[in-house]
Amino acid sequence: MRISKPAWSIVVIIATAFMVLLVLYEPLLKGRFPPESTKVTLHSSSGATHTLSAEVVTTPRQMERGLSGRKQIGDDEGMLFVFPGVRNPDTTQFNMGRMLFPLDIAFIDQDGVVVGIITVPPCRTLSNLRACPRYPSPEPFLAALEVNAGLLDSLGIQVGDRIEWVEVPTKCWSASIITLFR
Repeated sequence: MRISKPAWSIVVIIATAFMVLLVLYEPLLKGRFPPESTKVTLHSSSGATHTLSAEVVTTPRQMERGLSGRKQIGDDEGMLFVFPGVRNPDTTQFNMGRMLFPLDIAFIDQDGVVVGIITVPPCRTLSNLRACPRYPSPEPFLAALEVNAGLLDSLGIQVGDRIEWVEVPTKCWSASIITLFR
């Protein structure tokens, strides 16, 4: 049985569309798309403000990777971890595995108030990440901002101060891909 040319063309189009979807969707499944960036404003109790650019990470894979493996970030840069709901310090802790430089971490509640600040050293082990210490927030938190160690102190940021950021829309990648082919 021979397939007619119009039917064969439809098969080729469907196969091509499937391959395009597979190529686009595979990185989405593995969380390989780069994080979005946003402006973060730190408000100290003295009235001073400082704005920096932060990568916003929201997926488990992005959060697991964090800043690990990077040699440095600028003093006007950081990484903002935004969780889908308030996190309990007993269940959500930060691990500095594969970090190459020390960090300040500001833990932020749902109202944008800093509820804890810690400075953490790098843990350069490559073989056993479980050997690296874990660092909890002293209080429940919704987000955490990582910046170079000493930056928060130099800006006068302390517990009780505020940190604001421009919301980055959460993308539903699979819905975006489906929309492309409607």
